[in-house]
Amino acid sequence: MKTPTEVTIDAPAKINLGLEILRKRDDGYHDIRTAMAMLELADTLTVFVDLTGQGAGMSDVSRGENLIVRALDAFQEAVPESPPLGWRIEKRIPMAAGLGGASSDAAAALIAANRIAGMPCSRTQLETLARELGSDISFFLGSPLAIASGRGDILDPLIPTPVEVLLVVPKINIPQKTGALYSLIGSADYTDGGQADVAREHFAAGQMPPGQILRNAFNRPLATIEPRVLELRQAMSDLGADSFGLSGAGPAFYVLSMRRDFEEVRKTIVERFGDWITMMPTRTRQLPLRVVDVNSRG
Repeated sequence: MKTPTEVTIDAPAKINLGLEILRKRDDGYHDIRTAMAMLELADTLTVFVDLTGQGAGMSDVSRGENLIVRALDAFQEAVPESPPLGWRIEKRIPMAAGLGGASSDAAAALIAANRIAGMPCSRTQLETLARELGSDISFFLGSPLAIASGRGDILDPLIPTPVEVLLVVPKINIPQKTGALYSLIGSADYTDGGQADVAREHFAAGQMPPGQILRNAFNRPLATIEPRVLELRQAMSDLGADSFGLSGAGPAFYVLSMRRDFEEVRKTIVERFGDWITMMPTRTRQLPLRVVDVNSRG
């Protein structure tokens, strides 16, 4: 049996189809409830046996800050007999945009490392490692559509619905973004989590969830830091984009359609906001994260 020496995986972006914050927990985290959908937009991560011990990847990111490195370190601590590993990545998902790129890359790293080591870890064991690394990493190990609750690590998988997606990403740089936005969340932003159940009903019927249930608790905090996002939201509403919302803690927004051509939306947004906005057309993913290439030795 051949042992893989190099595994390449597509690591997809995600969007949050609504995001509710229910409460702040005693441990300092917040309980959330959200529907999460993977997208066809993806990074491509390659993990390989690295006998030189030099590793590879983003040299400008410290080991402690890089989720790929942390994922590989965690795997090798759990499986000491696994070989030394390096990695390289082709980034396509905008960073720090609320699209889950870092978490998806970490999940891909765990899957690749497990494949190279001969599959010593079950999916449950990988999910345990994922939860220790970050709240939403375990989502990328499962169904491409799920309701997430708790810290985002309690998952209820759903059957995915094909939907066209236009990502609308403003150029907003917020240092320590997630922490900064959570610090602006108050009890008035808490809701009961019920909109995820409405979303579930629409998905079960093969329908796109309407805009009114795509509420995101981070809308107000983000607008507090960057008021221009209110103008962007109004522009999308004026264009008749009924199903649009903020993904994660932002700043990426998305517009959804079953079959719509986004050309009018793209043209108007460019005219009004210029290079402050990057737009990326994609669609929801129907299959989970997958290995796309394996190189082996006998």
